[in-house]
Amino acid sequence: DSVYTELFWNGQLLRDYTSEPSVMEMLKLKLKERNWDYVVLQENSQVGGFYPGWSVGFFEYYSYQAAKTLNNLVRANSSCTETIFFMTYGYLNGDKTNFPEDDYFKHQSRIKRNYLLLADSFSSTVAPVGVAWEKIMRDYNFGSQLYLPGDHHPADLGVYLAGCEIGTAHV
Repeated sequence: DSVYTELFWNGQLLRDYTSEPSVMEMLKLKLKERNWDYVVLQENSQVGGFYPGWSVGFFEYYSYQAAKTLNNLVRANSSCTETIFFMTYGYLNGDKTNFPEDDYFKHQSRIKRNYLLLADSFSSTVAPVGVAWEKIMRDYNFGSQLYLPGDHHPADLGVYLAGCEIGTAHV
């Protein structure tokens, strides 16, 4: 039996969930609804791809501390619930807004490093979605088909690949 629920707003950062008391209360209520086996946390790809310490600790402030708070909330609700970090994928052409010389592989490398840091810091699991995307981008000619126009959000093929990776993250 699988039960799935989501609680998100497009474009939000993990920090947005932890900085608003009413949202934290909503998260607590959602966690108490049942004995969850897993809670999946996903950061915005842009912030997840920042260098630790870059721009006055942007990653540490926006991602790391929020992930710590959310992981602690999950574990306080039930020590049996496992936090899974959904490792996002780099933008098709990199994060040129913040790193003008960026490309997909540089962006993905930063994302990977940061998600592994989160998982290691909080004894959690990573759903390596970004690693699967990287393999497609590196080894096959249809990597761009993973994306919708705009090169940031997943097309159906990308959603399918992400679902496969989440499904195998805890096997």
